[in-house]
Amino acid sequence: MRINISAIKGHYGEQLKRSYNLSQLPCMQWGEDAELLSPIQVCVSVTNTGSCYLLRGKLDAQLQLICHRCMKPYQWHLNIPLEEEYFPAEKQTDEENEAEHQFAQVSTFSGDVIDIREAVSEQAILGLPTKNLCSPNCPGICPGCGADLAIKECSCSTRQIDPRLAPLASLLADDAEGEPRK
Repeated sequence: MRINISAIKGHYGEQLKRSYNLSQLPCMQWGEDAELLSPIQVCVSVTNTGSCYLLRGKLDAQLQLICHRCMKPYQWHLNIPLEEEYFPAEKQTDEENEAEHQFAQVSTFSGDVIDIREAVSEQAILGLPTKNLCSPNCPGICPGCGADLAIKECSCSTRQIDPRLAPLASLLADDAEGEPRK
């Protein structure tokens, strides 16, 4: 995804618009618990601001994710805004770049072409949920018997005792029976 900006170079305020339909994002692996169901639509505009070129747009795709609680697949819509500034590499020295942007990574380009692949891939990764849940109140599966708790309640004991504290639990059991503590 390269954008030739020669048409707006030297024309402050001018803008270019581009759209892409991609079957996959370059330099990106979705992982085991995510699958791409639709082409990735990237719509962007590049504006010459005078000091840099401002990329704005959005990324849309339909994904199938695996719920981290119940392990069932579900569909999720990825809809991410894109915004990135690109500075000409030849106009900025390392000292100027470091002083102005000491806490941010600066995107640069050379010549008349801006490559937006890295920015799009980065935002797609950041837009994925940190925990895949088919619904916020998904009960998941029972860790004891593996029953799907959304379908049925299991008969496992919900009270689990840390093995390190098991001797203390026996004291509580003795106390409940009415025997004197030792």
